[in-house]
Amino acid sequence: MIADPDALLALVDAIYEAAFEPSRWSVALPLLVRALNAERGFLGFTSTVRGRTISSVFHEFDPEFLNRWQGEFGGSDPWYERAGKLPTGKVAQGAQVVPFEDLRATEVHAAVFRPFGIDDLICTSVAEHDRYFDFVTVHRSQRIGLFEESEVLAMRFLAPHLVRAAKLHDKLSHLSDACTAQEALLDRLPYGVLLLDGRGRTLGANREAERILAARDGLGVRAGAVYASHPNAQKKLAAAVSQTCDPARYGNAHAGALLAVPRPSAARAYQVLVAPVPERPRERVFGFTETRTAAVMLVSDPEAAPEPAAETLSRLFGLTPAVAKLAAALAAGRTIAEHAEEARITQGTARWHLKELFARTGTSRQAELVRLLLGGIAQLPPSRRRPLVP
Repeated sequence: MIADPDALLALVDAIYEAAFEPSRWSVALPLLVRALNAERGFLGFTSTVRGRTISSVFHEFDPEFLNRWQGEFGGSDPWYERAGKLPTGKVAQGAQVVPFEDLRATEVHAAVFRPFGIDDLICTSVAEHDRYFDFVTVHRSQRIGLFEESEVLAMRFLAPHLVRAAKLHDKLSHLSDACTAQEALLDRLPYGVLLLDGRGRTLGANREAERILAARDGLGVRAGAVYASHPNAQKKLAAAVSQTCDPARYGNAHAGALLAVPRPSAARAYQVLVAPVPERPRERVFGFTETRTAAVMLVSDPEAAPEPAAETLSRLFGLTPAVAKLAAALAAGRTIAEHAEEARITQGTARWHLKELFARTGTSRQAELVRLLLGGIAQLPPSRRRPLVP
């Protein structure tokens, strides 16, 4: 039976949809199985060193097959053993690599393949990763006969699309991983970070920026843009954002602005930096949307200066709990006397702890010590996973 051309075209669409949305592979794989008149399908990767195969997506496969195949035979596969690692884009039919009579004589076929209805396959390698290669296979049992040449040709037609889709999938996966790492870093920063588009509207904000904006104490969001409640500060902020987001200024090393934003609560003013994010033309030939990050706004809240946790300082400098508590108190701006009273120890004991702290940190003066404590990563808060949201 010749594969239905319309089914193949619909399958190509599904393959590229799956490249952009991984969950769609569970839709594309059944379409592939039907288009090639198969009974089941498998998407996975195999170690070129140990031959171990791991399933990513499968259709009409009994999970028990995978358990027995790996558990009893270590993923042993006569087709793989005889054909070796397939080059990317190569299509192979199992019956052409290992004739059915030879396959039927193997222990793995008798114990695993035959009971689960696997007598032939069509396989294509779609990507290579260090010691692994990704592949897609469809399977048949002798009950309905081995694959025909027309079905092998159909897989050859689909193979380039599967390879391209795999490349897109991997590229997007790497970008997603990088974005997740950047979001985690932004959420650890003691500053509010806002991403702005070319019109000055917010595209995203980290946790500290969300806290600052939610307080509505001098800064807020209106019509998608950050605004200052103080009239004079608003004029300066609007001008800074407008000038910084101007593409004509991207080449200017001094583009951007610094300003203070007063707060109605009479708390110390926010310190705001608006800086450009230059476009990298080599990585962007054109875009189907003009939405891109044109500038970044950093907001520092002097009233919410981070205080390093005693436990963090203890781990960084090898401090005892008592000495770590003193270090945290000094970093938070408290005096020796204030810490002694709070910790319910004598000032003499507190000063003894200070000497130990000097020795552990390699400092000799209190100002030098505080600078060290506040200048490192100890002030970064613990990470709490959450997406960067607009």
